[in-house]
Amino acid sequence: MMRKILLIIATFASCAALVAQDTIFVQGVTRIDTLEANIITHTDTFKVSPNAAAVSDGEEQVLLNLMHQQALRIKAHDDSIQAVQDSILHSDSVWLALQDSLALVAQQLREQALRDSIAREEEELRRLKAQLIKAEELRTDSSHLETNVKIKALLQDAEEDRQEHLRKLKGYGPWYKEATGLVQFSQNYVSPNWYQGGNSSFAMFANVKGTIKYDAKKWLTWENTGEWQEGFSTTFGDSLRKVNMTDDFLKLYSKLNLKIKTDKLYGSFTLDFQTPFFNTWKENTNTLKTGSFTPIRFNWALGVDYKPMKNMSLVLSPLAYKLVYARDTIHVTPSTYGISSGNTLSTFGSSVRLEWKWRPLREVYLETVFYAYTNYKMVELDWEITCDFIINRYMSTRLTLHPRYDSSVIMDGDDHAKMQFKELLSIGFAHKFY
Repeated sequence: MMRKILLIIATFASCAALVAQDTIFVQGVTRIDTLEANIITHTDTFKVSPNAAAVSDGEEQVLLNLMHQQALRIKAHDDSIQAVQDSILHSDSVWLALQDSLALVAQQLREQALRDSIAREEEELRRLKAQLIKAEELRTDSSHLETNVKIKALLQDAEEDRQEHLRKLKGYGPWYKEATGLVQFSQNYVSPNWYQGGNSSFAMFANVKGTIKYDAKKWLTWENTGEWQEGFSTTFGDSLRKVNMTDDFLKLYSKLNLKIKTDKLYGSFTLDFQTPFFNTWKENTNTLKTGSFTPIRFNWALGVDYKPMKNMSLVLSPLAYKLVYARDTIHVTPSTYGISSGNTLSTFGSSVRLEWKWRPLREVYLETVFYAYTNYKMVELDWEITCDFIINRYMSTRLTLHPRYDSSVIMDGDDHAKMQFKELLSIGFAHKFY
């Protein structure tokens, strides 16, 4: 043990002497390696100075041993670094291979998604093509019918335009003339031995209506309307008559307007005349409901005419006169018309008259007239709604609704006036004249 201590002391002494004499010098280099952030200092180069000629064998052996140990440590350290570098390079190659594999998979997924999208688009195109083929087949099947309908509609429009053009060429100027006529009917036949019983029936309805209007687009307008309507039907509950009148009247209406300020407001004076032509009887009696020119209704009114839109007129008349005249008071009951004594009812009051014409479709024409009169003791309400459904130029269907209320009717006992109502649905010939 003592021997080893002495050897170590001698070695350090020898090294110190050599350093002091500059016989050998060790050039030390500090290297910083980044592996686990360790700083390792070791000797790269050993250089013997030319002045170090006298070195003993023992000292040289010690130096050689030191150099050998240092070289072994440097080699072991360099081998570790090389192993780490090889591992890093191997990891990089593995990562690059993984990246290439992922890119290949992504490319394959994109290609598959594109193929699926193309397949869906092709399926949608096939479906649309099938629908187009089916629609074309349906259109081909119905083309003849549609073509005929369109041709007929175009011909009808052209004919109406021609008639309107001819009407304008006749030189009427501010005068406008128009008339419509229709004859419609319904029929039902039941044989005498029909197992459910019943009776045959036949009904006919005719109407002619004309308008003459003066409108110079200035300050004066004058409108005149005339309407004649007749209807009859076979009867079953009346043992005295087989046919009875269901509609019978002649109406004349005239309105003179003076422009007040705008095209919507006019001062107005109106005349209204209405009377029947033929006799209508109560069932199984010889008592008349109406007779020839019995009753005659005459009204005049003075007020204002407000036209908020085309084909609409609202006449407000604070001063109005009503006259009811019964020519025949023997066969007709005058109290039915509000006549309490004599053959005349004459009163002053106020009236309202609303007219509206509307055509929502080319084949549908609606016209309504509402009239109200009161002398502040009684009231008369009359509302007539007429709707024509045009089949073609010569055929149409008409629906008429006519509610009416008149409190001037004199009832027996404690009875009071009630709402009256008439409805008509018919089909037949119709035509318009210019």
